[in-house]
Amino acid sequence: MNKKENGEVMQPIETFMTDSAIHEAVCLRNGWADGKAMTKAEYDKAVADFLAAPAGSWRRKK
Repeated sequence: MNKKENGEVMQPIETFMTDSAIHEAVCLRNGWADGKAMTKAEYDKAVADFLAAPAGSWRRKK
């Protein structure tokens, strides 16, 4: 496991997964692959941002 400068432990994102559907959606939206290392706080923020996003397409309309 890697550590960030502030001492937070970085782990594979799969270790933080509590709901597989939300996990897959967050990974798809952020372009993350299995095994990406991050802190629990970063993962929780990404999940919260996903859940707070408006319904519909997140892609920009051209």
